[in-house]
Amino acid sequence: MDPRKNAPGFTVLELLAVVSLLSLAMALGATRLGVATDQAHLSRALADLLEMDARARLLGRSGGAVCLSLGSDPARLVLVCARAGDILQATALPRDVLVRLTDPLSREALDKIRFDRAGRSCDYWVEVRLGDAQERRTVAGLTGLVAKGAEP
Repeated sequence: MDPRKNAPGFTVLELLAVVSLLSLAMALGATRLGVATDQAHLSRALADLLEMDARARLLGRSGGAVCLSLGSDPARLVLVCARAGDILQATALPRDVLVRLTDPLSREALDKIRFDRAGRSCDYWVEVRLGDAQERRTVAGLTGLVAKGAEP
């Protein structure tokens, strides 16, 4: 009688099949996790910028002109008092996310957005990118009552 015939256990082929199916499932899951992480970073950067926009409007209405600008190193959003130049708030952007403020008519990049004492600003686009393939664009600052570069 052959002792291997009734012995409990799996053959090498069965184990190989299970391991290959598990590795395929993990590879697919890791790919989707990376895409979800990238989307979350884009959403966070856009939400942070729109939150700073809303805060700048509120601060402007409460008595002081402010500017919203993008810092370069490290990449961050900065809310500055327009007259004194004091930093009111700074928020770091997610790593590897590029944010650009753009004039919707001329398509040129804006270095800062000014908010007057009524909380108004020029219209601008927000471009948020992560790598070359992913981009989200929205329009913010919809009042359009203050010309770009005008003193608040």
